[in-house]
Amino acid sequence: MRIDFAFDLGGRAAACQGATSIPYDRRQEQQQRGTMQAAAASCRDSGAAASPHDVAPGAAWSMLPDAVLEIIGQSFCDARQLEGASRVCKGWRKGFASGMVGIELTVHRDSEQWRTRMERLGRLLPGLQRCKAHVGAGVDALPVAIDTLGQQLERMEHLELQLGEGCQIAADSSLEFSHLQRLRSLTLRGGKFTAAAARLLLGGLAVACPVLEELRVLPEALCGLGDEEMPLLVELAGLKRLEFQAYRLTGAGLLKLTALPQLEELSVSGLDCITGLDAPAFRLCPTLHHLALSGDFVPPPDVVARLREVEGLTMSFRSTDQVAGLLRTLSMHLTSSLVKLDMGVVRVMREEALEGITQLARLTDLRLAVTGNSDRPVTLRLEQLAPLSGLRVLHVGKQCAYFPDTRRMGEASVRIPVDAASAEALAAACGRLRSLRLCLGAGDVLAEGLARLSAFSQLESLSVHAEPFSGAAAAVPMSLAWLPPGLTRLELKHVDICDDAEGLLARPPLPALAALHLDVCRLRPAQLAALAAGVPRLASLRLAGVAGLGDEALASLAGLSELSELSVVGPHNRALTQRGLQALAPLLSLRRLEWQSDDLAAYGPILECFTRFTTLRSLALSCTRRTMVLAFGEDYEAAFRASCPYIDLDLRGA
Repeated sequence: MRIDFAFDLGGRAAACQGATSIPYDRRQEQQQRGTMQAAAASCRDSGAAASPHDVAPGAAWSMLPDAVLEIIGQSFCDARQLEGASRVCKGWRKGFASGMVGIELTVHRDSEQWRTRMERLGRLLPGLQRCKAHVGAGVDALPVAIDTLGQQLERMEHLELQLGEGCQIAADSSLEFSHLQRLRSLTLRGGKFTAAAARLLLGGLAVACPVLEELRVLPEALCGLGDEEMPLLVELAGLKRLEFQAYRLTGAGLLKLTALPQLEELSVSGLDCITGLDAPAFRLCPTLHHLALSGDFVPPPDVVARLREVEGLTMSFRSTDQVAGLLRTLSMHLTSSLVKLDMGVVRVMREEALEGITQLARLTDLRLAVTGNSDRPVTLRLEQLAPLSGLRVLHVGKQCAYFPDTRRMGEASVRIPVDAASAEALAAACGRLRSLRLCLGAGDVLAEGLARLSAFSQLESLSVHAEPFSGAAAAVPMSLAWLPPGLTRLELKHVDICDDAEGLLARPPLPALAALHLDVCRLRPAQLAALAAGVPRLASLRLAGVAGLGDEALASLAGLSELSELSVVGPHNRALTQRGLQALAPLLSLRRLEWQSDDLAAYGPILECFTRFTTLRSLALSCTRRTMVLAFGEDYEAAFRASCPYIDLDLRGA
């Protein structure tokens, strides 16, 4: 028995042949038959259609009784069976069953349409507990949208709001969470707000969400929480995890957070004025077991010395000038407590500069980007990090440096060779490494070292950037067969993928890959087609400056049914045009698209190339507003919205 369902966003339900087919075993068949009989009985009792097959294409969800909606939802119990049901709301991919607890959606700019959709969502999935909502800059009534969501989904426990660039949190946002009394976790990421709006928001949360345990407030730059907002945070007495971006926050204001009786994890970014007198305040939080402090500069030694009481400490800086002195201070006071360290841009002038880092034996996360302008090259070896056997994350990069004698910017005079010996020694010592990022010069990344990357058997995320700092440099050859087969994320820059298409088809090297980002790489069309056929779980793909990419090559991506994010950047590539997007219309899961091509920059978007993407919610184009005005007139936004009403447009042209 095969049962096919298709639901569309407009609130219509129709049984159709040709949607995703769902095979059932005998037990599932019997269960499904009973479900359909119960649905038909409910329909007869309510006077609705006798069975889902009798529902007219124009029937609204409001004509179906709640019992039928609940039965339909219960009939889907496996995420692999939900492709046909995903059409109930464009962009739903992960589930439709009544047991589904999480969903990702986009807030509609029209308040009435958003209210209608939330009403349907509340009837279909009343038990939703987790939601991630994308909010574009075109949404003016954000408090109304959140209030509507709370009215229909009162069981919501975890809410994340991803605010687009320029999105403003208004000052009347204090009552929007009044219906979310069960909310335990809230994340506000992106956007901006005034100090008055922040105070009203926190005051409203203290009243409306008595069981809130996790709060993250991470807005855009030059915005955050300061001394005046700290007393309002203290009113959220149930907070266990707090993460926020500071703005004009002093140590005196930070001291007030010690009044939170259950605080376990605290993460503050943007700090610049904590003093040694304020640092002991963290001892007043007996429940605090993880503290993350992020600032522009390295704190004074007396501050570092007074942070030794914290069990798990994370420190990150934008830049580190006196690296030897910092490492000496850290090794003296924080050997047993520091677990994560981001040193930012590190100025290295001698080979012994990083010797003290091996004393931090508890480090699990280490990140740094070296620079230097010494007269002679300084060589650092990756095997010097072998004593840090507990590392899970290692990010090492190189940046440009200014050479005053010749008055030029160029590659830093620091060499970090990735050769066979370094790769083997690091893999043997740090066998539990999960994330490795090597953003070095083209002369540092050697093919013999890349061939040893398979020794990192536990690796899940890998980034290899071979930056050509000085003029044109040959791309580094690399075979995907050299990589650990368990990789889920891969980023490559200035790399020549040398696998043949037949080998990629016969033995896919990365079957678990979920994210692939290629920047200025050489990948021939046949290789791209073979690679796409071997990564069925790919959800995020970026192709920027890829040699050989054209309209015909894009057609090979149409089989990536899991793809939700696609970025194609092809300047000065005449083989790549907007017409190539028409072959990707079958990607029903695509939600975010970034596109840059010469025809777009010159003439503006061809609307018919984007209207077929029914699930697309965010579109970033490389053309300017002037180009849009020439193509569609002064009211180009209305013209675009008329053809693509559900897409948030972002123009990124110069």
